[in-house]
Amino acid sequence: MEATVPEVTRRIIFERPDIASIVASGKICADMHFHTHYSDSYTQTKDVVRLAGSSGMGVAITDHNQIGGVLDAVEMKSGALIVPGMEVSTSDGPHILTYFYSWRDLKSFWDSNIKDNIR
Repeated sequence: MEATVPEVTRRIIFERPDIASIVASGKICADMHFHTHYSDSYTQTKDVVRLAGSSGMGVAITDHNQIGGVLDAVEMKSGALIVPGMEVSTSDGPHILTYFYSWRDLKSFWDSNIKDNIR
């Protein structure tokens, strides 16, 4: 019996995006899951922001239970699209990616829900 492929899967293209045509259409590409040295990466925030700016792409900084990478990026005022986020560890194992409209929303969430509960 032949397996059927869902329509949405047939529309996914696994290749390097054509950034120029995406930008020309008024959209922007973004890496939606990027860690900095604040969690489990060696990448300095300044390098993440520089790479995002030079490639014309955005980046969601989603460190594990930490927001220092996002705050560093905001202070740089580079003009690169930075999506404030965090990868929240849960007590039963999974990680949940969270995204926010602003760094202030992220900081408020971190202050009220995360910082006093890190183990």
